[in-house]
Amino acid sequence: MSSIQPRQWIKATALLLGFLLTLTVAFPAQALVCRTLGDRSWCIVRIQRSAKYHWEYRVALRLDGVDQPLERYNCRDRIRVQANGTRVSFDDNGVGDLICRLVKS
Repeated sequence: MSSIQPRQWIKATALLLGFLLTLTVAFPAQALVCRTLGDRSWCIVRIQRSAKYHWEYRVALRLDGVDQPLERYNCRDRIRVQANGTRVSFDDNGVGDLICRLVKS
């Protein structure tokens, strides 16, 4: 009966521990919320609720396959603040309204 060499024992243990470690790591979900509005398609790539103003969300959109800069959507006043600071009112039944409906609790 042959014995296992110490080097082989270390390799096998390392492989087993590596395999077990990959089973324990939880990766975040990457599901996008996508909708079609008129003839345009948009997806929410990232959304984050403001800690100070619970009615405000920082949203990164993908509009017709093109990533847009991060904008703030104010669901209380129905405005969005663009990256350059410009304030724009929500369009009727536009993306702003849909975002606020999606996150409404």
